[in-house]
Amino acid sequence: ITSLPQLGATIAGLDQGFASYLSPAINANVWPAQQVLDVGRAELEQVLASDQPAFIWVCFSDPARMDEGATDKTSIPVLQDYLAPFREARPRLASALDHLSPEGGYPELIHILGRRRGSAEYGAWREALHMAGLQRVDRALAELRKMVDSSGRGENALWVVEGARGALVEPPQGRGGPVFRPDVVRTPLCIRLPGAAGAGEQELLSSTVDLAPTLAAAMNLDLGEVDGRDLLRVPTELPDLLPGQVRATHAVYCEGPLLVRRAAFGPKLHVEDDQNRSALGFDRQGRALVRETELEAEAQNRLSDLRDALIQYAVHWGFALERGGGGGPDLGARWRLLDGRPRDARMEGSSDGTLRPAGLGGEASMPAGAALVVETSHRDVALSLELTLPRKHADDLQESKFLIGETPLSESWIPRLPSGHRVSWPRDEFDGPAPVDLDLVRDGGLYTRFQTPGDAGREVELLVALYPPARRSDPIGERPALEWAGSGLEVLPYEGRDDVVRLRATTPLDLQVQESPGKDIALCMRIDGVTVPLKRIRRDGQYFAAPGTVRVYLPEWLPGEDMDIAGDRRADLPSGWLRLLRTGPRSGGHSTLSSDELKMVRRLRAGE
Repeated sequence: ITSLPQLGATIAGLDQGFASYLSPAINANVWPAQQVLDVGRAELEQVLASDQPAFIWVCFSDPARMDEGATDKTSIPVLQDYLAPFREARPRLASALDHLSPEGGYPELIHILGRRRGSAEYGAWREALHMAGLQRVDRALAELRKMVDSSGRGENALWVVEGARGALVEPPQGRGGPVFRPDVVRTPLCIRLPGAAGAGEQELLSSTVDLAPTLAAAMNLDLGEVDGRDLLRVPTELPDLLPGQVRATHAVYCEGPLLVRRAAFGPKLHVEDDQNRSALGFDRQGRALVRETELEAEAQNRLSDLRDALIQYAVHWGFALERGGGGGPDLGARWRLLDGRPRDARMEGSSDGTLRPAGLGGEASMPAGAALVVETSHRDVALSLELTLPRKHADDLQESKFLIGETPLSESWIPRLPSGHRVSWPRDEFDGPAPVDLDLVRDGGLYTRFQTPGDAGREVELLVALYPPARRSDPIGERPALEWAGSGLEVLPYEGRDDVVRLRATTPLDLQVQESPGKDIALCMRIDGVTVPLKRIRRDGQYFAAPGTVRVYLPEWLPGEDMDIAGDRRADLPSGWLRLLRTGPRSGGHSTLSSDELKMVRRLRAGE
């Protein structure tokens, strides 16, 4: 039973192995501690009445706040005690405190204190709310303990209590303040063994993967090989390091939801890294360690170990473009990362090429046998890449010889973008229009009309995407969405994406697509199962892609298309061939979130 929507089964996956799992809906409020018990009381009583062994997991997470409509009668004395010193100087405050009751009076108190933000009485009020919230959790925990004892299972019960101390006041978020709250990341673990033989409170850096081996050791169970560690048997003294070894196993590594801020935590110190400064050290209270040279030698060594651990865990992702050897003119490459922040861009395998990175993008001139490697802070970052060869060598740049991972671009659904250099549509040798398989015509400003000249009855599959995509930090309501109109269309949506769609139809195709302001259309089309070459796509009387140019758009994820564009670098790429890979560790698969779940994720802060 959990009180937190973000621990719901559809987003957290913690329901595995439980016979029943209760949690608020994703878009619902946090359940107060008492409501957790009330919701699960029938199930708890049924489990405790059984003779079968039971594993019960209960999450109490009372926020330190109170409803404005009413207040808990047990919280009124706490508020009155903490605000008593301000009664004499604040008559209105004294009157509001006197009229507090479970039936009302709390909105008036909020009105008075809300206008005194930053004052001593405001701080006392927040402290009182915090203590009242902790008391509610304590009472719920005591009631749960009473339920277990009254069932006759108390003496044989193994109790494990894990929780953050909770921050009374947010640490400063400005210059010098930590983003990752030490009091939340560092969670105390308390274990009470059966028969009241307790191991006491262990204030350790615990993680969820550590709980299973810790409990197994306490119950003398053999789990075999597991990822976590037995927290009760962590050595108090760190062992000596071997040459070149990093003490990363004694640090907890954290990343923010946007994967920009990183931190490594030790038992008493932690370091944080962001794009503006090197890893800055903080103590347990969240104070910045500006003058580290004045610290004791042991503390300086620990900070050095944590920085090493931060470097070891901060793996960089990005992409690599490989070009086969064998000579030929230099290949022009222009790239643009659509989110995150750049780390490093370099040319490998040849010293003759030129490289000019600038912010999130850049350009390079690649000789044969060279490789362009671009690193960024994000996994599976969205990017666009434009490749060009001189006009007289235009036929050397073929989609069938451009590998996306291990798949030729000519067989891939990766969307193509119009090139920045536009060329008028040619005329053939008979002085008529050259053959075209797809004609794009702007229709009314924000609309583009898709038409397929030629014979009727051909099978058409079309992928359409809006470019650029939304940034990870963009609110849900501001994310681009495709809109289209046409008859006889079979829609094959990509679950979780509103800016990409696949359509299936037969010719003649007459489709109207609305372009969002500031967005371009990327596409890939197949007729009778054969990908339409870029040179046979016309847009507004011009080439969709100029001869000798290929411009592709790789979304951050596209189910079934670009999730596994990874592999080992190859030195034997044939002459005239190109290969694009994602670099860094593989993602291990993606799960699709609903719109409500995405709203939840975007509310998370760095330490969560």
